Amino acid sequence: MDAQQAVEAGLALLDQGKRDEALEHLEHALGLEPKHGQAWFAKGCVMSESGRTRDAAHCYLQALQYAPAYAALILFDLGNCFRDMGEGERALECFQSVTELDPENADGWINQGVVLDNLGRPEEAIPCYDAAIRLAPEDVDAWANRGNCLRALCEFTDAIACYEKALELNPQSRAALAGRGICVAELGEPERGLSLLDQCQSDPPFPPLLIERATILTQLERFEEAIADIDQAVRLGANFPEAWSNRGECLVRLGQFPEAVISFETALTRSSMFVPALYGKARALCLCQQMDAAREALELYFTVADEEDRRWEAAQQLREFCEEEE
Repeated sequence: MDAQQAVEAGLALLDQGKRDEALEHLEHALGLEPKHGQAWFAKGCVMSESGRTRDAAHCYLQALQYAPAYAALILFDLGNCFRDMGEGERALECFQSVTELDPENADGWINQGVVLDNLGRPEEAIPCYDAAIRLAPEDVDAWANRGNCLRALCEFTDAIACYEKALELNPQSRAALAGRGICVAELGEPERGLSLLDQCQSDPPFPPLLIERATILTQLERFEEAIADIDQAVRLGANFPEAWSNRGECLVRLGQFPEAVISFETALTRSSMFVPALYGKARALCLCQQMDAAREALELYFTVADEEDRRWEAAQQLREFCEEEE
């Protein structure tokens, strides 16, 4: 069996879900032909399906070197690896390259938008979703994700229009149902927003939906219920900075300041420059009378945030207070 035959056998086994056997054939192929780009790519697929994301990324980088003609395909999967590893900037570079090489790749535009949104750049993500929608107007994810960006920019009415379009295409889209509910709440109807969210409950619960529900519960000053939803979401895998930062805000409102500091610090271990957590940590430290640490957190906040951030004025007032207490 030559290298190409081994690769084809490995791919057939992978299609059958026989990853270990597929890997044996691909290793055999690479032993015969170490620069076989397709073998490296297929091995990357096996690693990815096995949850070995970093190993998959290594394989895709090798494939990119030895099979440049298939760069768009390889970069797409490599971008997904970097995104899953939390390497947002490298993921963005991959997806930008995908759409440069293949401008008609709707999924490439969607994933580029997702990474930009995750990097806190929703205004840059919207044109990506617009490009995806032009190419695939019935793509539910593109519409729902566009709504998420508009919601992040506090353009709630326009966001609802996107969610409604997504729901026309798929009435069961949990992302769209949740987004619509949170926007309704932000527009001054939190009870109705909560009711809309509760209409799309599932068993087991959908973690992002629990996070959204906690946001509305916070608006309703039902902080203990909000914390319970966040804790459940984290147990189910929603271990991202927004969840921990929101938890910290609830704890502050409950007067549990040291516990709030821990939640904000946990958020920052997920994303060291997450602006809401930087401000939240500074405020909680101040309430704990830890002024030196509060000033340090505030200076980092002012390094990362800009004057458009809704916490900017409050952060300035907090800095003045901390300086007076020095």
